[in-house]
Amino acid sequence: MESVLIAALLAASSPAAGAPAPLDRRCFGLMAELAEDGDPRVAGGGRIGAQYFLGRVGAPQADLVPP
Repeated sequence: MESVLIAALLAASSPAAGAPAPLDRRCFGLMAELAEDGDPRVAGGGRIGAQYFLGRVGAPQADLVPP
């Protein structure tokens, strides 16, 4: 889980032309917290959600919009 948090920190700290919305970063933080829950069902959903929002935070927003 540490590697996911480190990757998110690096993605959030590097300025990009199309910076991700602050809501995506907050959602990633929430999902990362849920990924460490004691209930395996909650932790599994949190890991999936954290990976999803990590992709949204790390992806350049300009590439997501077709020309």
